Amino acid sequence: LWLRKTFSINSLPEHPTLFLRHTGPISIWVNEQLVYSSENNLIEYTKENIKKENLKIGKNIIAVVFENKAAYSYVDIGIIDKIKSNGQD
Repeated sequence: LWLRKTFSINSLPEHPTLFLRHTGPISIWVNEQLVYSSENNLIEYTKENIKKENLKIGKNIIAVVFENKAAYSYVDIGIIDKIKSNGQD
């Protein structure tokens, strides 16, 4: 499965983070830069930091390659600004 989404941002997040879960192998690119790759299943949501330089003000593109190897499958991805408080995630 191939996914591609264009999105716009008005300001760069301080701590850009992928918020995701998936079944099966997956690779994720932001503006043509590989930011995440895994061969494992993620049943629970997880947060993966990405570099601030991977994003730009204005138009951005996220692209995903996802391999369905199970009878059921899902992929859910977002980019958030992770806020740290008292040194904890």
